[in-house]
Amino acid sequence: MDDPDEDVPTSSATMREPGTEHVDDGFDAWASVAPAGGPAATTVIGPEPGPSEDRVPAPIAGHASSPAHEPTAPDRTRIEPPSGTDVGNGEGFRAWAATGSYPSWYLDEVSTSSDARRVLNELASEILEAEQPVQKTRLAKLIANACGLQRVRQSRVDSILAALRRNTVRFDCDGFAWTPTHSVEAPTTYRRGILETLSIGEVHPAEIRAAMAEAHRRNGFAEQDTVMRAALATLGGRSLTSTVRPVLERAYRQVTAEDA
Repeated sequence: MDDPDEDVPTSSATMREPGTEHVDDGFDAWASVAPAGGPAATTVIGPEPGPSEDRVPAPIAGHASSPAHEPTAPDRTRIEPPSGTDVGNGEGFRAWAATGSYPSWYLDEVSTSSDARRVLNELASEILEAEQPVQKTRLAKLIANACGLQRVRQSRVDSILAALRRNTVRFDCDGFAWTPTHSVEAPTTYRRGILETLSIGEVHPAEIRAAMAEAHRRNGFAEQDTVMRAALATLGGRSLTSTVRPVLERAYRQVTAEDA
């Protein structure tokens, strides 16, 4: 009987030598990847959604809310997230999707095979180009998905991250991966709708602060919860859950302290 806690290679993505077996103990999260040769699909990495997590459908492309008129008196209930292209923080979030599949033995032999390390670094570069900044665990799991693993244990995550070269990736103090050419002094912007795909913990804190600063500027006379909900809507979330609220409250305090 198969061990339910094994790393599970997908049959279409795994190429093994006859007589060998791919076995790993344990896993810490579910992950999925678009099948090889299939249409590009949004990739969702992380634990299966729980009752406290927000997952909302993406907005219909091309639809934007009408520009809001300034009220004649302070309105503490009105929420005014950025609309249309009137956003000072770049484009919407687009998740990376693998364009090919690789054998899972690349992951097994990463410490001894230069070819395996080269492939993993190439995949990391592709992912960063599409999603930068990327939470480091998500980065490792996306690489493992491309090599045919559906479930990825922490030791596997660690071995993948250890194989990434300094000229491929740079990790910041918040645990997010960047390309090495990205300037640490460059302002971090937010990407609209990112919470439609990622959990709040997979979004860079500076990105959340940028959305909060924009919401505070547009809703300066509003109560704290109204500003936080405006920022959350911009990021693609819907509910101030027990997981989301503390993160947004911290970002709100940081933004208002800077304005004081």
